[in-house]
Amino acid sequence: MANDEDDAAGQPPAKIDHNSPYFLGPQDRPGDSITPVRLNGDNYDNWANAIRLALRARRKYVFVDGTITKPKPPCTEDDWITIHSMLVSWILNTISPDVKNTLSMYDNAQALWDDLRERFSVVDGPKLHQVKTDLARCTQAKGMSIGMYYAKLKILWDELNNHEPIIECQCGRCTCNVGKQHEKRRADERFHQFLMGLNAESFGPIRSQLLTQVPLPTLNRAYQNTVQEERVRGMTAGSETPDILGFAVKTDGRAYGRGTKIDKTGLVCSYCKYTGHDVNSCFELKGYPDWWGDRPRADTKTAGRGKGIPKGTGRDKSMAKAHAAVADTILPQEPAACDKTAGTPLPGFSPEQWQALITAFGNPQSSSGRMAGNFSTGTWIIDTGATNHICGDLNLLFKTQNITPCSVGLPDGKTVQATKEGCVKFSNGLCLQHVLFVPQMKCHLISVTQLNDALNCFVQFSSDLCVIQDRVSRKLIGTGERRNGLYYLQDSPTARILTVASSENSIFDLWHKRLGHPSGNVMRWLAPVSNLRGSFNSACDICFRAKQHRASFPISSNKTHDIFELVHCDLWGPYHTPSSCGAKFFLTIVDDCSRAVWIYLLMDKTEVFKMFMIFLAMVERQFSKQVRVVRSDNGTEFNCLKKKFHTSGIIFQTSCVGTPQQNGRVERKHQHILNVARALRFQANLPISF
Repeated sequence: MANDEDDAAGQPPAKIDHNSPYFLGPQDRPGDSITPVRLNGDNYDNWANAIRLALRARRKYVFVDGTITKPKPPCTEDDWITIHSMLVSWILNTISPDVKNTLSMYDNAQALWDDLRERFSVVDGPKLHQVKTDLARCTQAKGMSIGMYYAKLKILWDELNNHEPIIECQCGRCTCNVGKQHEKRRADERFHQFLMGLNAESFGPIRSQLLTQVPLPTLNRAYQNTVQEERVRGMTAGSETPDILGFAVKTDGRAYGRGTKIDKTGLVCSYCKYTGHDVNSCFELKGYPDWWGDRPRADTKTAGRGKGIPKGTGRDKSMAKAHAAVADTILPQEPAACDKTAGTPLPGFSPEQWQALITAFGNPQSSSGRMAGNFSTGTWIIDTGATNHICGDLNLLFKTQNITPCSVGLPDGKTVQATKEGCVKFSNGLCLQHVLFVPQMKCHLISVTQLNDALNCFVQFSSDLCVIQDRVSRKLIGTGERRNGLYYLQDSPTARILTVASSENSIFDLWHKRLGHPSGNVMRWLAPVSNLRGSFNSACDICFRAKQHRASFPISSNKTHDIFELVHCDLWGPYHTPSSCGAKFFLTIVDDCSRAVWIYLLMDKTEVFKMFMIFLAMVERQFSKQVRVVRSDNGTEFNCLKKKFHTSGIIFQTSCVGTPQQNGRVERKHQHILNVARALRFQANLPISF
């Protein structure tokens, strides 16, 4: 018997199958963030659902819900402690710092899970009332698609399910299937909620048709029918005349009001004896309005308003616009003729501006002017009155998508439909979003209002030019040149491309941009550009923006004679925006002899020990070398390595406090890495998060 026990004790522990919930693979790390949802105290239900899905995908939820409460063979006590420590780390990594500070130390994942559920999973009356109120008020706004409306309802339904789950039989002896009945009733309730919120003007007929069916269709069937109706309406929208969202007006300076031109030449006032108005509208009796200003009145020697309105006066004159703008106005039914010889400009326009408008938009008497397709595709007008960017060349747009048809009025009184929108990118980096595509308008417009909303910039106009600058950094975004009274953007949009290409036909510039804007001395070693002349010392705007630093120290030529005799290491971070894998630090290791560089992304400083051990193992296995000296600064993240260095015979050298120059090898490498990253981001016009 004793011999059997000795044999059992001497056997190696049984291996855990990789399909077992007790199994932990090499990819499982304590620093992993298993879900992007972070618990902040108010979103427990969403957070708990995300954690539940993530743990079930790893076969670990059984340790949290109480299914497995104690270790079973082949799991040992040490394996049990390891699993719960890993689960506690995963859960804590998805909790915000404010909530994490209120938690005690836990070594059991089920205890932590139960504590969080008791604290934050509280279904109170006001919260449930708010969800039901939002459901009752959830309606489809005009212009909202069926998909967006259904998504809003789905979020509220899921939240209601968390607070009021479906009633199920608890005794197990129920024969009336009450759970199915409750589920059917809730499905019918959602069906009616979906139909009640539909836009009555657009989907009233299809709603009546669905409600009259016996039996009632399912929610999914109702959604499918309404989506089909939406597509049919989109196909037939071209024959309808919706409200005008944009227009370009042509008129002469004597068009009154907003409707048909009224001929008042035959009217004679019986009070002031002047023509052009009657006694009911005589200002001598009713008083002069505020907008009349300092213009001559009847008691002066001038004629007042009796024999016609002076040139350029009158608030009720229509103000012609050389742009597309939001309008509730009615286009003139009989627009007056106007040609290039017209001597009376519209109110608010100088003769030069009026002449420029006539030149840009063509002869108003003809419906086939510049807006019909004869305007330059590279001409963009900076417009302070336009509410949307407008482009007439589809080749200039990328990321095009179909939109709900909106009407744009042309100067000849016709209305066209804008059914697409996209983006336009200029060679200076300026990118316009949500640009309406109107093929009949080749006079491309840049809306100052939409530009300010998208870029947080300000636009300044002077007598000669227009300047667009970033509001925070004062970076120059674009400029406009005044020509013939209009401001034209000094750039041209780039055509759609599928690969990264240089805007110049220069091999040097192309490789300079691809490699992250290295210096001219580095570019000389590149075979494709080694024979070029005159480009190595040229100034680059991106280099000035990406490589701002103080004067460098004298170049040091000393180095070791063999690889891995001396390595320099340093930790950079944390950065406020994490990488795609969640890392906020990176560890840089530079070999003094070969200047080879290794970079490791870290989520926390505590991973320095682990990553450096990986580096030492790589050096030993791949190069058959041993690291002899490690040089770094006095960062506390390297204190955990001192014991390892002592037992392995590695000399650990640190620089003096406050002198990063003594660790210059890796410090300069950090600068180079960041310069390349900034240069590539500036060159591609990418934000910090993308």
